[in-house]
Amino acid sequence: MIKKDTLLYVVAHNHEKYLKQSLDSLFSQLDPKTDVILIDSGSRDKSKIILQKYADKFNVKLFRKKMILTDIIDWVYSNFLDKYDFIIRLDADDSLRSGAIETLKKHINSNKKIGSISGSWIEIDEKSNALNKMILDNGEAIEAFHGACTLFRTAALKGIKFKSNKINAQDGLYTWLCIKSEWSCRTISDLVFQYRRHKNNLSNDEDKLFLNRKMAYKSVFDSKNIKIMSCAIIGYLEEDLEQYEVKSNSNFYPNLISQLEYLENSQSIDKVFISCETDITKKLKLEGYEKISFVKRTSTNQSLLKSLQNCSNLKHALSNFTDMLIVNPVKHIWTDAMIDIAIYSKYIHKYNSVIACKLLKGAVYENSNNTLELVNFSGPNTAITSRFLYIRMPGFILLDSNNFFDMKDKLPKPVGHVSNNFLTLGWDSI
Repeated sequence: MIKKDTLLYVVAHNHEKYLKQSLDSLFSQLDPKTDVILIDSGSRDKSKIILQKYADKFNVKLFRKKMILTDIIDWVYSNFLDKYDFIIRLDADDSLRSGAIETLKKHINSNKKIGSISGSWIEIDEKSNALNKMILDNGEAIEAFHGACTLFRTAALKGIKFKSNKINAQDGLYTWLCIKSEWSCRTISDLVFQYRRHKNNLSNDEDKLFLNRKMAYKSVFDSKNIKIMSCAIIGYLEEDLEQYEVKSNSNFYPNLISQLEYLENSQSIDKVFISCETDITKKLKLEGYEKISFVKRTSTNQSLLKSLQNCSNLKHALSNFTDMLIVNPVKHIWTDAMIDIAIYSKYIHKYNSVIACKLLKGAVYENSNNTLELVNFSGPNTAITSRFLYIRMPGFILLDSNNFFDMKDKLPKPVGHVSNNFLTLGWDSI
């Protein structure tokens, strides 16, 4: 009897429109060493009927688990992880490319230190029309992989638990953060699967997306018992402040209040300093805000950054903090989840400093010669690689306290990773 070394589990939830395509893509390439189980997570459509037909036809087990996805993954790991060398999940709205299983197995078997293999993919819409391609580099994963359609070595997943660590989504991100320091997480340029974009994708709800991403980072950060003291700095030059205030239809103060509220709710920010010559906090209703302090700074002819660095009052106030977040709500407002992600990721990824920008596919820049240059981007046949940076809005800067006073106006070359909706770039040095 041939020993089964791989488990492929399919999770369906109201996916009747896509289920046949997904299951056909799997069973058409199944090899003798791969077991399959089907799981319905409480579907209210005809998914259960379709799954049962395939379970009967191919003699595989069908389980009904009315759970969220991460609870299902916990259940699969606790019941099956010890029985196989490798494991992979296929979400029933996605589908595998021809030869995907063989390709992934070939790569993971090439080195026992490889904990995961993630392939490239084609994004498709609800009608299976191609939207674009995401082509990964052949090498180490520099960003979180999809939880689905990634082949894992089961030994790398020992100890991974979602529910007990309050992880309700973003299983791919959480797994990558947990295993990447001990295992090689590889990416390949081969097209492995088709990822379907539809109205129920989590990425359509940015607030929920970032909250879940923040919880993944926070769980890993807390497990490392790192002690930090972080503050935020919001500074204005007097001449700029006058323009912001007198500008017609100015949203300056409402935007500032919104940013202060997010900073107040942040779990990683301990103090917020507003620094300028005029005490603008007197014009704000800050009752109940416990983190905010005003630091007077005399006007100079220097740039905003230099005047902040040379302010003795601010230097004294910052002496007890490990990290400084420089943010300007005139340009963009950052939620507490985004800020927390940046601070936790700085330590998890061991970045010296961090710059973050909000993203949008379609506005594409490429890092070239230490600059970001616009790259033409249009059409479904454009291949996007991990060398591209997707930037929508100006960002914030997060630095070690020592680096803040040494930072130059000219930014150094960034290194880092790109995710679907958020860019975090670490700097080699300041």
